[in-house]
Amino acid sequence: STQSRSSAASDVYKRQRQVLVNLLDNAHHASPQTAAELSVRVDAGQLVLEVHDWGAGVPVEKRTEIFEPFHTGRTQGTGLGLAVCQRIVHEHGGTIRCDEHPEGGALFTVTLP
Repeated sequence: STQSRSSAASDVYKRQRQVLVNLLDNAHHASPQTAAELSVRVDAGQLVLEVHDWGAGVPVEKRTEIFEPFHTGRTQGTGLGLAVCQRIVHEHGGTIRCDEHPEGGALFTVTLP
């Protein structure tokens, strides 16, 4: 039915919005004095979201484990934000990764079909 499709689309929107909220929240904590940068584009038919913060960045050896549940570098963090992001992105057939931004800080990239 049209209503169930509308409800399903709303759920997808809410879950994808949660990914963006979590990434921006992490960026704010990484560099609270400097605004994070968000870019959105379509590349080869895929939606690409990038969040760049100006914090210390993420060491190469930690770029996988930061997506594991309960991994946190904050004293009051739960360590679930990036794990939730990864789960949502994977459920929608996408990818999420963390790299070093050429100008400094971390760059999180989400690609969705």
